[in-house]
Amino acid sequence: MAQLGRQELADILNGSAFLASGGGGSREMGEQILNWILEKSETVELIKIEEVAAEQWGVVPFAGGAPSKVPPSTKDTFLRLGFSSKMFASKGENSAGRFALPDLEKVASAPFDLLESIMLQQKELPENHSFESFSYVMPLEIGTGNTFLAMFVAVSKSIAIVDCDGAGRSIPSLNMLTYSVSDIPVHPATMATITSDPEKKTKVAIHVDQVSKSNALITEIMQTNEFNNEGVMASYVMDGNTLQNKHPVIANTISLAQNVGSVLRQAKEKGKDPVAALLQFFNDPGSADNPSAFLLFQGTIAKIDKQNIGRLDKITVVLKKEEEEVCVLVLNENLIACRDRYPFDSIEQPIAMGPDLICYLTPDGTPLTNEEIKEGQELAVIGLKAPEQSRQTESIINSYLEGLKILGYNGLYVPIEELQNG
Repeated sequence: MAQLGRQELADILNGSAFLASGGGGSREMGEQILNWILEKSETVELIKIEEVAAEQWGVVPFAGGAPSKVPPSTKDTFLRLGFSSKMFASKGENSAGRFALPDLEKVASAPFDLLESIMLQQKELPENHSFESFSYVMPLEIGTGNTFLAMFVAVSKSIAIVDCDGAGRSIPSLNMLTYSVSDIPVHPATMATITSDPEKKTKVAIHVDQVSKSNALITEIMQTNEFNNEGVMASYVMDGNTLQNKHPVIANTISLAQNVGSVLRQAKEKGKDPVAALLQFFNDPGSADNPSAFLLFQGTIAKIDKQNIGRLDKITVVLKKEEEEVCVLVLNENLIACRDRYPFDSIEQPIAMGPDLICYLTPDGTPLTNEEIKEGQELAVIGLKAPEQSRQTESIINSYLEGLKILGYNGLYVPIEELQNG
């Protein structure tokens, strides 16, 4: 168990922005939620998976938006899971068009409270453990948005957050989550519209017999007029026994984000090269638990070509250094990097692809998401091996390949170490 204070949370914010692979929400939104967390509590309680008791229950709170204009074959699949301040702006809640602390608490708590009340009414639970209340939350993904939203719910309810998530990065589809492909009992999922006005709020409970059906319904419901393509959710209910024995999560990812942020902060303080320091951290032979890292490219952003497909951002980021050129292709999150010359119809020279991570870092050690990058900026593009749970699960790989096909890649998944060392 650890108590995370301001410094630890600031490190996690930076680490989350890096590991999010270009997505996961804006740094601005993460910083705002961090400040709201500290208004409610001096610390956030972080617990390890093994510290959760078998009979304790947890849930995954998250926010996102559904695509409104994508090809029919992918419409049920892709979801803008990361979010930014734009999602919470221009709602008329206050003169600034932004949510204040009490408003976010009402919004974030609505699906959590509804799901807790439903669980209390269930006569029989498949895990043979009675339900009294949720004792912990788990982040959906690692990113400045949903990681810190889960922390905010945790401090609002005076419960802990578990050191884990469902992807080790940010992702554009619920089907890419370990939560979705693990053999966990199916419990209800709940949704609520993003408004703090109770008279305007719509809340929905989803009762199905498969996680995949629940994921599809979440996406479909968010495309209704009431939700207007965005909402807050609570799903993937599980007890401690399921958490520890069904392996539905990737462990220690919040700690990894904290370590990344700490390495970057200390490199700056000591006047060291943050890019070199971070690569050394990941590739340290004495740290077997850290993923391998590769410097894919370092250059200047020459062009950002952005297309909106509903609530999905399809982006091509072109980086150049002298005669060399690398493109990062984005479907909300960075899904593939290649050496093909822009513009191109198909990707023939990939250098990294999802589920492996493709991350941005400025030379002065600031991780950026696709919401912050600008033409003319210098960036290091760093690739990381994804957690093995993602790389070795066929359905997760197929979900990534579905996204990669939209971006112009029609091949098979090739692990980053093979692309870099081959």
